[in-house]
Amino acid sequence: MQGTREQFDADRIESRSAISTIPKGPNQYKLLCSMCSETLYVDKQLYDNTLHSIEEGLDNPFLCDDCQLDYDELAHSDH
Repeated sequence: MQGTREQFDADRIESRSAISTIPKGPNQYKLLCSMCSETLYVDKQLYDNTLHSIEEGLDNPFLCDDCQLDYDELAHSDH
């Protein structure tokens, strides 16, 4: 089965368009990237999802776009 990356990533919890470097529009909630500690602003849904994961005892699952790309490349290079 073939498809675009957007089709495969459509079920991801976070929406990458819900991230900005400054507070604007719905992106009024500050989160830090768990790898590089960059400060980014997200919408309420992504903020709540991240806080819920942390409250459940998981590490901060939030990654900035650059760190997410690095993580994805490392995950695919192991196969």
